[in-house]
Amino acid sequence: MKKTIIGLSSLYIAASSITFPVMAEENSDESNYSKEELVYSTIDLSGDLKEMYVTNLFEMDDANEIEDFGNYNELRLLNTKDSDLNYANKEAHILTNENRVFTQGEVADKQLPWTFDFSYTLDGKTVDPHQVAGKSGQVTVQVSISPTDESNEKLMDFYDHYALQISTSLDLDTHYNLKSENGIISTAGNKQQVQWTVLPGQDDPLSFTVETTELEELDWSINGAPLSLALGDDLFDISSFTDPLQELEDGITTLDGGAQALNNGSTDLTSGIQQLLGGSNRLTSGTNQLSSKSQLLVEGTSKAYKQSENLASGLNTLNKGSNQLAQSTNQLKTGSQELNEKSTQLFNGLDKLDNGISDLSSGLGEIEQGLNTLDGKSASLTENSALILKALQTMQAKVDNIEVAFNDVSELSEAADGIGSGLSALDNGIAGMDQTIDQYDSTLKETGLAPTDLAAQNKNYQESIQTLQNQIKTLQPLVEEGLIEQALVDELTTTLNQTKQLLNVNVQYISGSDSLINGIHNQVEEDGALKSGSTQLINNYQAFHTAINELVTGIAGLSDELAPLQEGVDQLTENYSSLDQGVQDYTEGVHQLANGINKVTAASKQLDSGSTSLINGGEALENGINQLSDGATQLNQGADNLTQGIDDAHTGSLAFIEGISQLYNGTVALQSGAQDLFIGVDDLSEGISEAEAGSTDLSNGANELAEGTSELQNETAGLPDKTKDKIDDAIEEFSNSDYEVQSYMDDRNDHVDNVQFVIQYRAQEEGTEDQTTDNSSEEHVSLWQKLLNLFT
Repeated sequence: MKKTIIGLSSLYIAASSITFPVMAEENSDESNYSKEELVYSTIDLSGDLKEMYVTNLFEMDDANEIEDFGNYNELRLLNTKDSDLNYANKEAHILTNENRVFTQGEVADKQLPWTFDFSYTLDGKTVDPHQVAGKSGQVTVQVSISPTDESNEKLMDFYDHYALQISTSLDLDTHYNLKSENGIISTAGNKQQVQWTVLPGQDDPLSFTVETTELEELDWSINGAPLSLALGDDLFDISSFTDPLQELEDGITTLDGGAQALNNGSTDLTSGIQQLLGGSNRLTSGTNQLSSKSQLLVEGTSKAYKQSENLASGLNTLNKGSNQLAQSTNQLKTGSQELNEKSTQLFNGLDKLDNGISDLSSGLGEIEQGLNTLDGKSASLTENSALILKALQTMQAKVDNIEVAFNDVSELSEAADGIGSGLSALDNGIAGMDQTIDQYDSTLKETGLAPTDLAAQNKNYQESIQTLQNQIKTLQPLVEEGLIEQALVDELTTTLNQTKQLLNVNVQYISGSDSLINGIHNQVEEDGALKSGSTQLINNYQAFHTAINELVTGIAGLSDELAPLQEGVDQLTENYSSLDQGVQDYTEGVHQLANGINKVTAASKQLDSGSTSLINGGEALENGINQLSDGATQLNQGADNLTQGIDDAHTGSLAFIEGISQLYNGTVALQSGAQDLFIGVDDLSEGISEAEAGSTDLSNGANELAEGTSELQNETAGLPDKTKDKIDDAIEEFSNSDYEVQSYMDDRNDHVDNVQFVIQYRAQEEGTEDQTTDNSSEEHVSLWQKLLNLFT
């Protein structure tokens, strides 16, 4: 039921200057009188209605009878004694000859259209309005207005069409700094007044704030009258409103065209950014994969670099071992050459020994024959003494030759011992070489540098290099898009090709070194040709050495057996003159000598047979020594080749380590660049995502703007005319031109031209009783005084 209020400044100024006419225009009805009602009420600060009186003013033309309706506790005439008032059952009949008649009555069923609520706060705390008088501080007063009964159509008709003027005043001696956001403050003498104009249906609270040293209890005056604004076309030039609105309408049309273009452009922008976002997502995925794979490349090259250091260390150890092997084989070569030279002397001595033994055997045969003859002819010893002396001289010479042969046999035994020592050293050297190779092979396996391990690692590196080459090919689209420089890709490709060549060379080296080590190991192991030959040579030597020892032992025994013979021959020769005296003894000695020479002859035959075997074994030994010397020479040459190959491999491993180091540094740089690229691309993707979200919001906003501007254009089409119509409607509404005043007291009163309300709160009257004086006791009160009594 509230009326819309148009907040135009001119209307507000016009509304603020509302006047409350005492008389309305004449009633169009053909009647002989008209009526105005003045409703006077008093309220308390709780808004409760205390008293209500209505003063009725009748203007007479030529009538002398008035009929009026209303529910009064009491009704009386105020201005004349020449009129007659008869009131009963809510009906009043007045007979009068006056032109103006006043009646006053106390309303029986009193009720105002408005309810007022007064609230007071002192220094921010709510206080009782009746108990705040005399206090000091900052006081805030608020007045709230609401309809009394929204179901009462008559009361709501007044609420919707009546404006209110509300005011109160304060003493400047005790009040200062008066402020109000929605009230008008004015000063008159020693008083400051706050006044509000409340338009029909307005229910916003009214308030003011004041500083006080002693708050006084405030009086409140409230006047209500129908809002009547005399607003015509001549009041103000409405074109000042409509002309700019035409410009506004044209601007809205232009705005709508721009909004439509913005909507189309934002749609195209969103589509392009979405395509860009898809590309950036693919780029982010690619750079992420590149960063991940480059990290694997860094880890792989780092492991390769560490393993290459182990390879260099192993090759250094292998180099030292090969040098030691070369030295050992060189010593073996030198020893075999010395053994060959010594064996030549040995074999020459064996030839001499064989010849001497043959001579010995032949001489012993002759001695045996002679002794046997001597022993057989001992009976005729004396007869043949000359022959015996000659035989004794011959035998003495032969025995001396045998002693020389015994010395040669001793030198043969010492030479044979030297050969045995050399052969043992040779066999120990071959066994040490086999052990060294086993230890070397075990060390390589423990450090992961065995040829099979190196071959497997080398194959893994080759596969990793091939994978990296394939991955680098996937970078070409990024190069074409300008995200990666071609020089970086070319440098990585060159480095990988160099590494691949080194790995291929490494394959040949690993295979060659493995074959070389296996070849040496096959020669020096227990079943190897070199080791077998050395073992066979030692076994043959053992047989030879046994024969030499048996020969020496036999000759030594023969020497012991020949000693008596030599002594006997010497004695026989020296004492031949006393032969006759010792014939008996001589005969016995000859017999013993014959027995001994038989034994010596038998031993000499065995010695001759042993020397033959020794010669045969010596020839086999000589052949073995020659083969040993040739094998040692070849082994020494192979060891030199191995040393040179290992030196080359070590040099190549240093170049390989340097290449791996460069590859590692390159992969680290690649990984760092790939990570930076990924971060940049990810930031780009996030930025594009944000831009896509923003462009989507822009597109949605532009679409909404386009729809809004289209709707705005449709709604503002003909805006000047619509605005003029709205202003006319508002003026019509606030002018109340179509409002017909109804009687407050009774709807049957159809001669009412105006109804006004006067509502008051008087502090000095709070708690006092009504002192309305009966007409009969105021014989000398004038009409004006009676009217004034209504407002005092």
